[in-house]
Amino acid sequence: MLIRKLNILAFSDVHAPRYLPLFIASLNAILNYSPDIIILAGDIIDHGRTNALSTVVNPLCKKFPNIPIVAIFGNEEYFDIEDKLINSYSQITWLSDSVLTLTIKGIKICIVGSRGVLEKPTPWQRKNIKGIEYMYKKRVEVLRDLLVKAKQKCEVVILVTHYAPTFITVKGEPFTAYPYLGSRSLERILRETQIDLVIHGHAHNSRVLEASLGITRIYNVALPARKGITKIEFHKVSSREETQKGLLRFLKVKGGEK
Repeated sequence: MLIRKLNILAFSDVHAPRYLPLFIASLNAILNYSPDIIILAGDIIDHGRTNALSTVVNPLCKKFPNIPIVAIFGNEEYFDIEDKLINSYSQITWLSDSVLTLTIKGIKICIVGSRGVLEKPTPWQRKNIKGIEYMYKKRVEVLRDLLVKAKQKCEVVILVTHYAPTFITVKGEPFTAYPYLGSRSLERILRETQIDLVIHGHAHNSRVLEASLGITRIYNVALPARKGITKIEFHKVSSREETQKGLLRFLKVKGGEK
């Protein structure tokens, strides 16, 4: 039997500079730990302040040099600043309805990244983003296609979105806000595709921070909800018999460690 462990460091919703002190305190408290990959699940900055991202990325890279960083855009990383973020922070691999394939510790991994989908566009979105309903509907189809292809290509498939892909991990928020925090349309796709891991943010007040849909583990890594950075350990266990049957997966999460 062969056991390989992936250490994933993940967070979202720093809204720098708003929660920057919490982020820095949590980062400094991480000792004797080396992540294999770092995932940023959106809203790292507040109100499109591109320069504020450096206050997060610089200490992150100083503490964990040469570790791959993968990020998606949140609603605070506005559409019209995406190119500036991509060009200004080349140390980050940005995903936007796209997929990154990489091999870590001999494991071929596909990371599918997207802002995600809202069941109901916010009033601001309806007013300012033409065709937002169609955009979300189309994005569901695009993500399904990406996940299906990723399952065929990679040993481990991870979906990263900003908006919640299920209502399960937004519980604790006002019920009337659920449709503006995520979408159950992606939950149906997760039940269908049964990928390995989902990481999202956006729900600051959630009290249910992790859940399972079949073999798929889902984590809300919003910094305000977790009160810190989230460490996820992914163990891939394989043997001859298990390889024939498929992957055996189990995950362990440690959130907000001080």
